[in-house]
Amino acid sequence: MLLTIGMIVKNEEKYLERCLNGIKPILEQIDSELIIADTGSTDRTVEIARQFTDNVFYFEWIKDFAAARNSTLEKAQGEWYMFVDADEIFESCDEIIYFFKSGEYKKYNSASYIVRNILYFEGGQRYSDFKAPRLTKILPETRFVNPIHEVINTFGFPIKVFNDYALHYGYVHKSDSEEGKAKFQRNAEPLLKRYENGERTGMLYVQLYEGFAQYEPEKADKFLAEGIEFCKKNSDNTLPVLYAEYASTLYGDAKDYEGVLKVCDDYFNMDKAIRPGPLGTDVDIICAQALALFKLNRYDECIEKFIKFFDIFKDYHNGKLNTAESFMSTFAFARDDNFLPVLQFFTLSCINTGKYKLAADYLKKLPISKYCLVPSAVYTSVLQEMDIFDKLGYSDAAKFYHRFNDYGKEVFRDILYKKLFKEDNKLEIAKALLSLEKDDEFNAAIEIYHDFFNDVSITYDRLVEYIGKYDVNKHPSMLYIVLAAKADLSMLFKHPGFKMKEAICYGYAHIKDFHRAMIQYGTQYISDEDSIPDFADFLISAMKAAITVKFRGRVFFVRSIDELFETYSSLGIEKTATAAEIVKSRKAKDYKTCIAKMREIIEENPEIAAVIAEYRKGVISEYEESQPKNEMQKLAAMIKSNIRNYISSGDFSAAEKTLDEYEKINPNDPDIQVLREQIR
Repeated sequence: MLLTIGMIVKNEEKYLERCLNGIKPILEQIDSELIIADTGSTDRTVEIARQFTDNVFYFEWIKDFAAARNSTLEKAQGEWYMFVDADEIFESCDEIIYFFKSGEYKKYNSASYIVRNILYFEGGQRYSDFKAPRLTKILPETRFVNPIHEVINTFGFPIKVFNDYALHYGYVHKSDSEEGKAKFQRNAEPLLKRYENGERTGMLYVQLYEGFAQYEPEKADKFLAEGIEFCKKNSDNTLPVLYAEYASTLYGDAKDYEGVLKVCDDYFNMDKAIRPGPLGTDVDIICAQALALFKLNRYDECIEKFIKFFDIFKDYHNGKLNTAESFMSTFAFARDDNFLPVLQFFTLSCINTGKYKLAADYLKKLPISKYCLVPSAVYTSVLQEMDIFDKLGYSDAAKFYHRFNDYGKEVFRDILYKKLFKEDNKLEIAKALLSLEKDDEFNAAIEIYHDFFNDVSITYDRLVEYIGKYDVNKHPSMLYIVLAAKADLSMLFKHPGFKMKEAICYGYAHIKDFHRAMIQYGTQYISDEDSIPDFADFLISAMKAAITVKFRGRVFFVRSIDELFETYSSLGIEKTATAAEIVKSRKAKDYKTCIAKMREIIEENPEIAAVIAEYRKGVISEYEESQPKNEMQKLAAMIKSNIRNYISSGDFSAAEKTLDEYEKINPNDPDIQVLREQIR
């Protein structure tokens, strides 16, 4: 028999079936066996295990994981032995299968697969990878050692490193949970016992530090310092791991960035007996250096370190740095789920020093799709790249776009699409959007935008063709094009599925020139007279949307309502007759009639009430300004006019200061509260 897979289990029904289904392809395609030792389950664990193998037996738990593992090793019939935990679920095991089927196993003594420790799921999947030393050729002396964090004593070079990985859910719990505390107690007891019995090895110090770091950090730091001194004195090859742990502690907990740099220097000055050449842990230390330099605002230095990190990170993943200490622990900095944040620090360093082209060159060539794990990090990366485009142009947008995963592409396209209507270089952005991918519906819309920004006439027939063929609601900005191009709105009024109100709100919220297009549009552009009442309803929706969005400050907002209401009043249809009388009486300064007509229009059409409430404020203000004033009233009117001018120009500080002074001399003026709300 070629392979024995051994497992120890206790109350593992939560994951066991998924675990065993994950390794089932190995059992089916390789001459192999599965042996499972149960240490006292009280749930369905044994029942599930027996669905996959007859080799299930009971082993009395003696608080010794090595002893439990050895009970399966003693029954093994295979040439090789592989051990798996019940909460590890293989995504793929193709490389392991090929290793044995092809005969490649004959070239190696041991092998490792990746255990992907899932840390939490909030905001996306976060994890740390560990090159787990799990497979070895069975020799007469092969045994598991250590009662906790057990290892195979004959695991050694040459070692095959598989890219196959198993998701490990053993750490998905909160640090203050009962489950977390129980696991800490379970692991701490045997580790302390070994230490108290006089055992001193570098690996024990690593395990003591990692075991106590979360729950008893002071004790963990003691073990870390003691371990470093022990390893230096005894030339123990776990010293690189302890240095990496120390750098992580200083960076994360202590925020001692100068201390991080000192530890990194000590690392690279280690005795050559421990570090004769590049090691796997170099990638973590170099990353720590770069991040610490960034935190110290030493941008030129950190850029050099980041570039070095990108190169060595690639070598590490290509298997060029599979040195012994790589199989001892996980990395704190150089992890796949941390790659995008590290890249963002590099990009920000380049931006801070004006090295936009350097940032662009690296961003274009780094394959980041596999690192798009946390949505918030992906979003931040896209925003940074947009900053670079603003400086260097958008001609390379497609090269950046295609590096992302599907979520990243969606974010990239969405942000670039929104910039299309806010930035001045609209034509360039439209060309960039057209270069992203071949999506007929999306590109048809962008081509219309492109031609519009390029001063190419947008014909009625072309818009009708687009609106009839595609879901126009996916591109609410098409309403802006119809308005700005002075095309016929009838085509949208007659479209049964078009969500006009949503499109208007989108325009006010996201399109810089939307209101300009609104007030410049008139009935002369509508060919069908039957659509004029629809245009009246459209204007009411526009005014209500402006009220909802409240864009560009209070003064501009009030003026916008007035402009739109004037257009509404000029339509010359029965529906807007009262509105025409309101505007006419206001211009004639017949405020009594104006206010009476406003009450009348609300009775005729309650839907317009919110618009009239805003419009009325301007009328009342005009009325008050028109009334005869004594000297005090004139002074008050002048001061309030100055305050409104400050607000209009955006000088809120001056407005607030003037209002504070005015309140001291006229505290009972009701306009004070209104003006304060406008300032806020």
